[in-house]
Amino acid sequence: MDSYMALEEKDVEREQLENEAKEEAIIRRQITQFRNAGRFIPGTDVLFGTEPNDTPYVSPQRSSKDSWDAIVEAVIARGRTKQRRPLGKQVAALVASKVQAHFDGQEARRIKAKEQEERRLRNLAKSTMKAVIAEWKKAVHASY
Repeated sequence: MDSYMALEEKDVEREQLENEAKEEAIIRRQITQFRNAGRFIPGTDVLFGTEPNDTPYVSPQRSSKDSWDAIVEAVIARGRTKQRRPLGKQVAALVASKVQAHFDGQEARRIKAKEQEERRLRNLAKSTMKAVIAEWKKAVHASY
């Protein structure tokens, strides 16, 4: 009975249990090294199977600046001055105004075509009236 071992309710051999313990030790050593070097990302403790530390993360402060700092500051400044993406209501209003403009344009073309047709009919009526008057003048003049 002393030789029986179970891990997560599964039977395991002694060698397998030792291998898993070695892997866990390697991971814990890396976590400690990262913490000591200041490269540990808070909240990733859970990924390694340990309990997260409740102390807030404070990023290390730099004492000198280089050319990349100027580039990062320029990018941040440009991002702040850049227009924000429109909200849903603004997009809907923009689409509605474009649709309204389209149909207003169609209506204006229809009205313009109707006015042109009325002008054409007026001109046709005038020319027909002139032709009729000319024929009546000939008929009246010939009868005397």
